[in-house]
Amino acid sequence: MNLQAVSPMLRRALIRSCYYSKLLSSPSACYVCTISKVARSEEKLGNYLRSKYSSFQSKTCWKCDSAVEKYDLFCSGCNTIQKLDTGRNYFDLFGINERYSVDPKLIQKTFRDLQRQLHPDLYSNKDEEEKKLSEEHSSLVNKAYSVLNHPLRRAQYMLLLKGVDIEKAPADLSQEFLMEIMERNEEVDGLEDEDKIHHLSLMYKNVMMELSKEAEKAFDKGDLEKAKEVVAKMKYFYNLEMKVQDLKRKYGIMD
Repeated sequence: MNLQAVSPMLRRALIRSCYYSKLLSSPSACYVCTISKVARSEEKLGNYLRSKYSSFQSKTCWKCDSAVEKYDLFCSGCNTIQKLDTGRNYFDLFGINERYSVDPKLIQKTFRDLQRQLHPDLYSNKDEEEKKLSEEHSSLVNKAYSVLNHPLRRAQYMLLLKGVDIEKAPADLSQEFLMEIMERNEEVDGLEDEDKIHHLSLMYKNVMMELSKEAEKAFDKGDLEKAKEVVAKMKYFYNLEMKVQDLKRKYGIMD
């Protein structure tokens, strides 16, 4: 890869990015040094530059033909909502790092901020194209929020981003574990004792919390096989937790 072909704007962006990540002691450091700290090989370097450069690519506003940055929601020239970029992942949409551990309050705040700009109710007096775009953007924000704010869905989504679909390629769980799950389902089915239902509710919440911690460790280490195994277990226990929640609603049991 010819590093001299990197645009000055991209070089400055890379330097700022590394600076704020504390990879550099000064934002004026040599950009070649910056890149070498981020990517140690030609292949990694190429992937890094492509991922960074993609957010600086420009497109044309569909309404006034002004140049807009790839991920801008609105045109700076006519303030018109832009067409949806389907290649943007949920973490990037919400402006957070692609990590399993997230700040729920930040997720909620970002969700509200985005919907204040994109909700279809705000576009009732706009033309049909803007109404359609608003609905598409708002729907994507809703979907992203439902995934990022949910421990199991977030973990499944992170695996999908890494090319791992546990629906198509299930984890190889032990027979002992599967037998345990079968027995736990039998225990829940037809359960009427309110104290027992309340106890199981608390127990499965704690189990999910512990599995979430395991998932975080696996993702942080880049151990996708372990993450896949943990997420598969989370699915089983989440289903159990939901069955118990249904019983609580049925019998009017409060937390």
